[in-house]
Amino acid sequence: MKLWNFILLILLSCGSSSSAHPNLKVVVSFSILKDLVENVGAEFVTVTSLVGPNSDAHTFEPSAESAQLLSEANLIFMNGLGFEGWMPRLVESTKTKAQVVIVSQHIKPRTFEINSSLSFDPHAWHDVKNTITYVDNIEKALLELLPEASEIIRRNASNYRQKLRDLEAWIYKELKDIPSQKRIIITAHDAFGYLSDAYKIKFLAPQGLTTESEPSVQEVVSLVNKIKEYNVKVLFVENISNERLIRHIAEETGATIGGMLYSDALSEKDQPAATYIDMMKINIQLLKSGMLKNK
Repeated sequence: MKLWNFILLILLSCGSSSSAHPNLKVVVSFSILKDLVENVGAEFVTVTSLVGPNSDAHTFEPSAESAQLLSEANLIFMNGLGFEGWMPRLVESTKTKAQVVIVSQHIKPRTFEINSSLSFDPHAWHDVKNTITYVDNIEKALLELLPEASEIIRRNASNYRQKLRDLEAWIYKELKDIPSQKRIIITAHDAFGYLSDAYKIKFLAPQGLTTESEPSVQEVVSLVNKIKEYNVKVLFVENISNERLIRHIAEETGATIGGMLYSDALSEKDQPAATYIDMMKINIQLLKSGMLKNK
């Protein structure tokens, strides 16, 4: 009996070794992409995010560790549209052989003219339809490198796309009864343009598309006047931004702080926006509550 148990143990051990699945080392630029890639790649990927939860990709400064991660990666995902201005230089400096995938390819970006040059709004994930395109691009890249896992990757991507379609249906339902005159929101920086276009909410912010530059006194005064003009009663801070300016504006206008929105990064695991879907839900719930308080 003991001999038989020993032989069985050896056979089981051999079986588990032969069934080990491939695993890609994947590096992503920021935390939202980490969640998307893990939903599609599941057990076939080990994903590291250069910019962590509650951190600002606009002001991120790559380190020697960042370069090491890229040099060891099998695959790299980045948002593109100018979101990670530091990423092309970092990739070039490491001489990495990993494929670099821009997940925003094939979407129609929001454009602006700044100093006579065309600029893109990179925050495309705030429109769920764009995030579905991100998932399409992630799926395609993973299938190229993991053909042996194609059935599972396709199923994961299909299931996650359905969750995103369900999320968008929920967003429309949550917002459908809010009158147009109440649909005005103040945030720390101009990160919600795609959400504005998709779900018909007007966003105003003291800072522009990035958090790298401080607004001028004139810009802050103009925003304060608009808050009073539109009778906006609730302002929002962001998880990646300093709260000081928004709290100062709230004091100037008599508005209150309605909570923390998640704009360019997910939260830590033990906080309310640890996944993309959770992030969108908490943001929409806070926005709805704030808009209903507007006059």
